[in-house]
Amino acid sequence: MVLPEARSTGPDDIQIDVGDAPWLDLLAMGRERRGFQEMDVSHVTPHFPETPEDEGRALCEVEYSESDRFLEARDRFRVEFRAIMEWIVRTYSVCLDKGVDFGCGNRGEMVNQWLCLGPDQAKSWTQVDLHPRAVQGARFMYPDQTFREGSFFEAQKLGLTDRTVAMGLSALDTTAFPERAVEGIASTVKSGGFLLFVQDVPPHHHPVFKQLAYMDCPLTKAEFATSAFGSVDKRPTTLWTGEDEGFLGFGELYRRSLVRAIKNAPSVKLVLDQWVTAHRVNPVPLAVNIGYHTAVDIEERLQVGSPRINTASVIVALAQKCQ
Repeated sequence: MVLPEARSTGPDDIQIDVGDAPWLDLLAMGRERRGFQEMDVSHVTPHFPETPEDEGRALCEVEYSESDRFLEARDRFRVEFRAIMEWIVRTYSVCLDKGVDFGCGNRGEMVNQWLCLGPDQAKSWTQVDLHPRAVQGARFMYPDQTFREGSFFEAQKLGLTDRTVAMGLSALDTTAFPERAVEGIASTVKSGGFLLFVQDVPPHHHPVFKQLAYMDCPLTKAEFATSAFGSVDKRPTTLWTGEDEGFLGFGELYRRSLVRAIKNAPSVKLVLDQWVTAHRVNPVPLAVNIGYHTAVDIEERLQVGSPRINTASVIVALAQKCQ
């Protein structure tokens, strides 16, 4: 795969770097040692659903909420996130007319915050979420836009088959059935259209557990619960994957799980599979002390313009519907 060159764009002087970003997981591993975050998760017992239907019911039973701290973290890096989306859309000529967004949440995040679509273009989109409370909140915030309850496992029931693009912002990180999810989402896209998945927060344990089973370090569910949610050599949210690679963060393991699901989907072909990082090359001192793994203040890793750089990095998987 030939990757496009990194570039700077926009009045905010944002530089886009493609690839070479698992160091974000390393930074997350070091938070405890740097005093950024203490994790007491010894009481957590992960639940692994047996079927997509079980998974959907369990998610709907959870009280829907997005913490103010989480929203504040995303809001502080809007410029970087928008630059990443602009770069993807421009580089791969992704048409933004008549799209569908899965996992839209209660703010229509992708359409209204990351893509910043105008009113008319936003109206051509269908925004979908499994949780009724999320859809209710989104309809209240954007009454002129289309929001629907639905699951990507049963995307065919939405009656959408002619979308130019289907997107998901951190939409597949809770599913234990990523292959089914990708195929369902692909059913809404016309030939030649795109599927775009962007992950900006630490993933859930379901896809990570499944990915480990494809590697040389499969764990039982009990072993995974102890390793992932306890202390793994004092490195939270990481797992030991063997002598070849050592510790890997949940983010990198999730990326591999998502890419495997896309490659196994017969109706799409993988176009881009990378970590994509946006950072301001102008000095903007900022001390990030919040639990948001992609929004970090780097003091030494990138020496561009200032010893302190505002940086946001996401996992990007772009696929195209086969003709």
